[in-house]
Amino acid sequence: MKKIVLLITWAALTMTAVPAFAQYTWFGAQGSAVLPTGDLKEITKSGGGGTVHLDQTLSKSFQARFDAGWLQFSSRDMPEDFSSKVRVIPVRVGLNYLIGPFDGTRFYVGGMAGAYFRRTSITMGEDDEANEDTFFGAAACAGLLIPVSAHGGMLEINASYDLWFDEKGLDDKDMDMGLVRLGVGYRFNI
Repeated sequence: MKKIVLLITWAALTMTAVPAFAQYTWFGAQGSAVLPTGDLKEITKSGGGGTVHLDQTLSKSFQARFDAGWLQFSSRDMPEDFSSKVRVIPVRVGLNYLIGPFDGTRFYVGGMAGAYFRRTSITMGEDDEANEDTFFGAAACAGLLIPVSAHGGMLEINASYDLWFDEKGLDDKDMDMGLVRLGVGYRFNI
């Protein structure tokens, strides 16, 4: 929990301190197709979700990003009276490195880190059970920004790989969970 509070504090300070030096702030939203990996793949199928993000230009080549989203996975084939749902709310901060002309199509690579709030709901007949966990995680991402309007609107196409950690780190074999996210969205200059 201490890591999460420090991460959110760092994000807030970064996003409020940077505008004095930055040229642009962007707001965006996107939809995503989500593919589970590791142990998560054993209990869920593919899913979907959405993300909103705030990007702050630090220089011509770097942008800080804060994002939050909602992801939901469908359950694997189960008996008729059994079902499960896995929902994840990622809250992350990160840095993107942009390649290409400032006012044209740009490719970017980046990294994100943050908290992943997971809720697992299981229904067996008339019995319901829910479990909530919070994980620290990191993501590597790559994307393409394509200008679509004269007023700064951009189409964003991206992919990321997210990996979740628990208190024990990568050594805990039971916590080998992550996801591949493929997203398409729109962002504009505010």
